Amino acid sequence: MATHAPDALKILGKQATYDEMRILGAFQYVYSDVFLHCDKNLMPKNPAAWTAWNFLGAMDNKVCVTYWLNVLQNLCETGLPYLVTLNPSHTPEHTLLKWSTGHPFPSVAASKASFELDHIQGKRGIWFCGAYQGEFVSLLLDWDDVHSVDFCLWRGVFCDNVTLSVVSLNLSNLNLGRELSPAIRDLKNIRFM
Repeated sequence: MATHAPDALKILGKQATYDEMRILGAFQYVYSDVFLHCDKNLMPKNPAAWTAWNFLGAMDNKVCVTYWLNVLQNLCETGLPYLVTLNPSHTPEHTLLKWSTGHPFPSVAASKASFELDHIQGKRGIWFCGAYQGEFVSLLLDWDDVHSVDFCLWRGVFCDNVTLSVVSLNLSNLNLGRELSPAIRDLKNIRFM
């Protein structure tokens, strides 16, 4: 079943086993309105601050992010910017396409469930496959269930014990990729990265 975990459970209906409900039910999803557009107003005001992924804030518990496709897809950067924005506060100007989609939301419950998937794979002749099996799940085992803002406890983040400011980041063995956000400059006390 190559689908989102909640959809797999809907397809199985009353025939879902206890383990299938428990494991697949641990994967929660966030649903987003997505726009492909060329509206520079949904990017940082200073073009020098543009990155492949641009966090624009949150409204109604939904994150607003703009992806700069010219960078992510190696498109020409001198022409129009091709942008994908999730959950904008308004419909972007120059919208080319709109759709809605869901994606798994990282949590400790999802991380733990990902290690139990082998208990349901192939049982009853059914195999499960979806984005919930991605790499994100193992990164959060030391984060708490309420998406802790106590970043000093996050894997790879080290803080000064007195000021609780970030002094070191060691993310090298977490298999993370992409550009660093310009917001990294806000970590004024960082001494090692």
